[in-house]
Amino acid sequence: MWLVVIMSVMLAKSVSAGWNNTIYYKVLVDSFKDSDGDGLGDLIGATKQLSYIRALGADAVILSPINAKSLDCDHPGTVGFTEIDQRYGNEDTVKKLIEKSRKLDLKVLVSVDVRSISTLSEWFNLSAARTLGYEDWVIWRDTPADPTIDGVEWVWNDIRNSYYASINNETQLNLCSDGVTEAFRRVQCIWLQRGFAGLVLSPDFAINSECGIKFVQKMATYALSCTRAANIKP
Repeated sequence: MWLVVIMSVMLAKSVSAGWNNTIYYKVLVDSFKDSDGDGLGDLIGATKQLSYIRALGADAVILSPINAKSLDCDHPGTVGFTEIDQRYGNEDTVKKLIEKSRKLDLKVLVSVDVRSISTLSEWFNLSAARTLGYEDWVIWRDTPADPTIDGVEWVWNDIRNSYYASINNETQLNLCSDGVTEAFRRVQCIWLQRGFAGLVLSPDFAINSECGIKFVQKMATYALSCTRAANIKP
C-alpha cells in the first residue's frame, strides 16, 4: 500500500485552493544536473535549473531524498535523516537553493523515505544493542516469519540474537514505535526550518499498514505544530 503525503506550511494553513491546483516538478537530484563533472547530479546543478523549471509553468519542486546515505553497497540505506548527503551538497548549497526558489516564487519540497535504514546507521546499532529507548525502533522477531510475505527477508543479528526485517538489503523501521515517531517529528521540523515548504513521505506499509497510517497522521499534526512554534511562513 502506497500513500504519498505532502506536509507543508501551505497545507498547515487549511489547504488553500491555490495549493490544491499546484503544478509540481519532480527532480531526481542524482541524475538531474551535474555541476562539477563527477557524474552525479547535485544541489548546485538543481539550483541552476530552477529558472527553467519555473518557466515551464511549475509552481513547486519535489526533490528526491538528499539526506545521508550509506556509501557501502553491502549495507545500503539511510545513515542520517537530518544530515545532507555530501555528494549532493551542504547547508550552504541548500540555503542558496531555497533563496533562489523564493525569488522565483517557487516552492521546494523534499522527499524523505521513512521506511528503512542502513545497518551502518546509529539507529540500527542502538536498537540492536537494546539501548534504552531504542529497543523497538527496528522490526525484530525472535523467529523469522514467512520470508515470502511482502518481500520481507528476516536476517539474523548476532548482537541482538534476533532477526530483523529487511527489504532490498535495507533494515525496516518500526513505524509502530513511539520513539521512531518522535524522532521523525524532529527530523521533519529540521527540514522545515531549513526553508523547505514541506516534506513528501512515501512510506510503503509492507508489514503494518495500520501503524503506517497512524504514523502519517501524526506527522501531519506535527508539521502544523512545528510551523507554528518556529513561526515559519510560506
